[in-house]
Amino acid sequence: MKKFLNFYMAEHKLTSITTIELRQTWEFFVENMIPDLTSKQVNDILAAMDWSQWLYETGLSPVPLDFSTPESDQSTALALDYIARNGTSSPDNFSAYFTYYSNLKVVFHDTIQNNKAKVNTAILARIDADLNCTGDIDPEVKQRWYPTGLYLYY
Repeated sequence: MKKFLNFYMAEHKLTSITTIELRQTWEFFVENMIPDLTSKQVNDILAAMDWSQWLYETGLSPVPLDFSTPESDQSTALALDYIARNGTSSPDNFSAYFTYYSNLKVVFHDTIQNNKAKVNTAILARIDADLNCTGDIDPEVKQRWYPTGLYLYY
């Protein structure tokens, strides 16, 4: 389904289309863009799509949503590494934080907040010494760093 959505977006960017055209694009994709399918497999795939439910009933799309990226995974891992070290040392790759754009910093700080039961002031002091979160001008960082610090009396 993910490949179809990429195909669909490329085919119809900057245009308005109807649900009829959506369905036609899906059928074209299944019939022509998936290699090595037999006619029976094509028919099975097309028959499995419940357009009525997808288009007219409430609920999530039939596509599993996964917004993770290698960079967000790295940001999460960095935060968890700080927690695991318990303030005794810095992760080897902590300087990667300085290459993060604002949303990746948010992932880092949200991971810290989501694990606040495992976080102590020694960890916050190590993070602040390495990353200068207290002095960061990014409002997204401040919105997460200051409440975490207040919660732990840092």
